[in-house]
This record gives sequence, C-alpha cells and structure tokens, in this order.
Amino acid sequence: MKLIITIEDPTNWIGVENAWWWEGTSPEVFLETKKIWIDTIKNLNDPDISIWFHQIDPNIHEDEIIIDYSNNMIKSYQKSNDRSLWLKRTISSFNAIDINFEYDFLLATTLGCFWQFDLLKIILEGLPKTGVYTGKINTNASFPYVAGSGKIFSRDVVKILLSQKEHMYNFREWWEDVEIGRFLITEGINAIDQDWMVNINDDNISNADTVIEDSYKRGIIHFRVKYSIDRLNVDPIILSKIKTYKMGLSSI
Repeated sequence: MKLIITIEDPTNWIGVENAWWWEGTSPEVFLETKKIWIDTIKNLNDPDISIWFHQIDPNIHEDEIIIDYSNNMIKSYQKSNDRSLWLKRTISSFNAIDINFEYDFLLATTLGCFWQFDLLKIILEGLPKTGVYTGKINTNASFPYVAGSGKIFSRDVVKILLSQKEHMYNFREWWEDVEIGRFLITEGINAIDQDWMVNINDDNISNADTVIEDSYKRGIIHFRVKYSIDRLNVDPIILSKIKTYKMGLSSI
C-alpha cells in the first residue's frame, strides 16, 4: 500500500502584495509549522509513505510542474492565492502527484496538522483500493463531505476529479472541500466517516495538554491545531507538543 501526502504550503506568498490570508492570521505561522513537517519528513522511515509540500507559483508556465526532490516540493502554476481559487490549487496538486508518482491513496492535508502515520497506514490497508473518499465528515452542509484538513482518496477517485475538473470549476458554489464532496456524490462516491480527528482550537486550547494525552489514549490519528487569537505564538508550540508526545510513545 503506497500513500502519498500532499501539504498545501503558502509560505512562498508571505510578503507578496495582495496575497490572501485568513483574517487575523500572521502568515509567518506557516514558516514555523512547516519546520515541524520538515522534521517529520526527515525522520520518516517508511518506504510506503511519501510526503510532499505543494506551492502555487505565478512565476512559472501555466502547464509547468516543478518537482524539487531535495526539498520534497512540488510547484504548479496559479495566478494568485485567493481563496476563490483554492479548488484549482487542490486539483493542481493532485494532478502533479498523479502524473509523477505511483500510489494507492492520496492524503491532502495542511501545515497545521499532525498525523500518526503508522496507525493511518493500518486503517488504509483495510480499505478497498477503489472508490475511497474518507476522513472526518462534516455535516454543516446539506450533504456530508470530508473536512478539508484531511481528505483521503483512492487513486481512481483522484482520476475522476482530474477528468472532471473543468466541470467543477464552471459550477463552483461552495468551499473547496464542500465542492469536492458535492461533486463526488454526483459520481456515486459517498464519504466514509472516520472518528480519528481532534481539533485543538479556541474552545479547548487552555486544556491542550490534557486533550493531547486523552487523544493519544483514544487512538486519535489526525490532530488539527488552529488557535485564531494568536496562531503564530501558539499553534507551533501545540504541534510540537503533539509530536513530542508521539516520540515518547515510540520510544516505549
């Protein structure tokens, strides 16, 4: 079972005039959380798992894909990082992966997440190799869809998305993760819910240490950290704590 992880990396847009950022976000937070992922890649010892950052770049040719193997970086063209273009950003990363790599499953995630890949691999090995669209389901739309911070697809589903990308672009009505879920329903592919995610955010940040410990005891696989009040000074610390806790478990 081969798993490719693609992580949207907006750090090349820091300092760019008119770049889009979530309101109140200090974009420098992504430089700090990226360091945690770089360390994760450095210490990953599983030939079945490959992790790649993805950046959109307005300075390359529209059809160009750049793969920097030394930095685990994939670049594809997009004229801006505006939120309205995030579906195209996601699809362009899928296209780059599908053209250049062999895989059974593709995980699209973010710099603000931490995953227990050893446990994830066990679950994926028990799934069919086709028709898979899975992760933590959100129910705040009129249909279920997988939360954007951790979407997993089997390769055949990725190819369906790529083959119908223009259709999705032309009829854009929703946020990126919602759009993907809506479209796949029309293709007869329903989201498979996974109870493997915990959010550490404004609601529970004051109790983060307990949340982390309890989550590991429960077998949580996907941690997402987003403290909207002060992401730059808090998110990297919490992600480091999650990673450190995992390292402690691995040494037992």
